[in-house]
Amino acid sequence: RRGSSERPENVKDYKFGRQIGKGAYAVVKLVTEKASNELLAMKIYEKYKLTDQARKKSVSREIAIMKKLKHDNIVKMHTSFENPHSIHIVMEYVKGRGSLSINT
Repeated sequence: RRGSSERPENVKDYKFGRQIGKGAYAVVKLVTEKASNELLAMKIYEKYKLTDQARKKSVSREIAIMKKLKHDNIVKMHTSFENPHSIHIVMEYVKGRGSLSINT
């Protein structure tokens, strides 16, 4: 999957920092993109927590909506990708906002 800009789509391309948010199905971590040294937020859904079809559809819908949203007051999604174990949504990191503002 590609987001709104050309970003790496592999966890190896990011340096992971501290956890900045947590919800029932996902965690949000502070990451640095290795190529650009840009500080970003990465929302990570572990697939084993997405057992029912409705939850999987909800995550797909979240990604589709975030791709379309373009507004100064809404966190911008850069890209999304998945591997056999998890789904990753890479978005801008907005310093000073509460961790739950990142839609966990």
